[in-house]
Amino acid sequence: MARLTKAYGEAGASDLRPGLEAPVDLDSILARLYARGRAAHPGLALDDEAFVAHLARCGAPVAVSPESICAEDLFLAGAALAGVSGAATKLQRVHRRVIAAYLRPLAASADLVAEVEQMVWSRLLVGDGSEPAKLLSYSGKGALAGFVGITAQRLALSLLRRQATDTRVKAALPAPTRATANDGELAFIRQRYRAAFQEAFSAGLALLESRERMVFRMKVVDDLDIERIAKVYGVNRSTVTRWLARARKTVLAEARRILCKRLKLTASEFESVAGLLVSQLDVSVSSVLGR
Repeated sequence: MARLTKAYGEAGASDLRPGLEAPVDLDSILARLYARGRAAHPGLALDDEAFVAHLARCGAPVAVSPESICAEDLFLAGAALAGVSGAATKLQRVHRRVIAAYLRPLAASADLVAEVEQMVWSRLLVGDGSEPAKLLSYSGKGALAGFVGITAQRLALSLLRRQATDTRVKAALPAPTRATANDGELAFIRQRYRAAFQEAFSAGLALLESRERMVFRMKVVDDLDIERIAKVYGVNRSTVTRWLARARKTVLAEARRILCKRLKLTASEFESVAGLLVSQLDVSVSSVLGR
């Protein structure tokens, strides 16, 4: 077995598993990929065997479509993960503007951008304790810039979601002077049917298309306004409004169906529950999606 192919296989390449036929010229393919990466980053001292081992570990489709692999980006990622001098610094410098661009539609403040940037590199290069460095999952099927940008956007949304949740929880704390008999009745109903509500809303959310679910989450969990959501998707406000209306209608309809089927309520009880169902939609959905 040729030298690079051997290193590639020893690193656990999935396309060299028993029963799978590797290209006869695999060694030359690996050599060409290394040459492309090395040419793009001549100042980074990552040797060819370390590079092909990284290709194996990240699952790059070497044997399937080597011509489509972003070898230059994989070389930089592999060098940074291997601790090659200057690699992490270059990775951050090259993608600083990418992160800012992906966060721009969220109208992120300078402080948030700085915080997210730190989190991005920690998550990509080190991991978060429960998961390994996320950069290990970048397989070179697309540009590294997109991988970094999406990671940054998701982290930013998570931060915004936590901030929005904290704000809403504080705002929702009941004022003793506002308590009424009706409040007590609704509180009783809410407590009694809490589990049923969560189950019903979860079932409704499961019916949504992935885009509708994400837009609904951005609105009720991340507390983003329609204008910001529209910018993320590159559409106008009316389109987002229509998506949200359809998502709410779907979730409410399914939740009502499930509650009617599973709860044995009197007519007056159901009217109270139905009204509470609508009033608690965003709060309950936020709880389900924010898990």
